[in-house]
Amino acid sequence: SPAIGSDGTIYIKDDFYDLFAVDPTGKLNWYFQADNHMWSSQPAIGPDGTIYLGTKDGYLCAFDTSGNLKWCNQIDSSVISALAIGFDGTIYVGSGNYLYAIDSSGIMKWRSETGYFPWCSYIAIGRDGSVYVPSSGYLFAVDTLGNLKWRFKTGFLESSFSPTIGSDGTIYVGSSDSCLYAIDSTGDLKWSFKTECKVSSPTLGHNGTIYISSGNSVYAIDTLGQLKWNYEIEYGCNSAPIIGQDGTLYVGTHCRIYAIHTDSKGLADSPWPKFQHDNCNTGRAGGND
Repeated sequence: SPAIGSDGTIYIKDDFYDLFAVDPTGKLNWYFQADNHMWSSQPAIGPDGTIYLGTKDGYLCAFDTSGNLKWCNQIDSSVISALAIGFDGTIYVGSGNYLYAIDSSGIMKWRSETGYFPWCSYIAIGRDGSVYVPSSGYLFAVDTLGNLKWRFKTGFLESSFSPTIGSDGTIYVGSSDSCLYAIDSTGDLKWSFKTECKVSSPTLGHNGTIYISSGNSVYAIDTLGQLKWNYEIEYGCNSAPIIGQDGTLYVGTHCRIYAIHTDSKGLADSPWPKFQHDNCNTGRAGGND
């Protein structure tokens, strides 16, 4: 997935060594080739426009908007998960058995032991700066100093996708055990919703509706955990839906993209309404809409 800067520049990496910056007309502005490091995370964009990427051999790298490498520091020796950026510019990244907090100059602030980060782990940040990470079958909540607040067992296998956070602080997370979980800010279960397959990252609509994809269905669920509707799709998917300002819900599958009418006019006004925070995929708290 690409990330989009405040000027509309699209940043996207390939599966190997290249990072590309493309303008809104499709013209290539620049690309950077990392000779020795293969990218593993999606790009995330800091408040000053800095682009951050993680590598498969455990490095975190920072680029300016002209494509110049600012720094590239080793965090761990294992695969780095997706990145998230806090209100103060702190970069949060999972690597090995730890959650790391790195400042914008590349210096480690702290690390907190959680559990092994699966390849597709994403991170969400709450209004108070708390960091929520799925790891080793649990959802972990860590405060801004790196202290563990609580952990919640999600069920079978990993919590494979991004947590999202509602306007009231409820954390929603899909799991490989075919459930969507709603967890309050103290780590207690509010409700769970059962589907037939692995559940995608939830996406929260402006009216509070929670949208997920799972197997051959897209589900709309209210804040009490009750089904509002479901829509059957072909080929199956577990990709996170995206909501346009006109209420159109977009869902990608292996072979098609679906556009579904909803009564949600855009994303929820909440700390983290979808994976990578916003429709620009900045991965930044307080980022673009």
